[in-house]
Amino acid sequence: MYGLLELDVRSKFVSINAPKLYCSQNTSQWLNQNFGHISKEIKVIKAFQAFTLFGVQITPIPVYHMKEQDKETKDKLLDNTFGFILEHNNIRIVYLADYYKISPQSFQLIKHSDVIICD
Repeated sequence: MYGLLELDVRSKFVSINAPKLYCSQNTSQWLNQNFGHISKEIKVIKAFQAFTLFGVQITPIPVYHMKEQDKETKDKLLDNTFGFILEHNNIRIVYLADYYKISPQSFQLIKHSDVIICD
């Protein structure tokens, strides 16, 4: 999230548009609370609801992000932090970052992907 500070400077001096951020409702609230001074356009997305961006279908999948934050959250209620399934021309790439566990429902969606990028 702290890379947004650099994006803010870039958007003011290089680009005419504020950066578009795609995130959960909770993340949107956090961004507005902690980075309210930064120009940005937030698009709230929901788990498992695909959208298209630049011809790529993107499906947000919930992941467990922080043990203390998520330890009491049941899989079906998980909706704060997302990994992403990117699909274009019959190729499926999954991007998972900054997580420690994947819900069974998310795992079912990614297990037959062409590429999985994770840390």
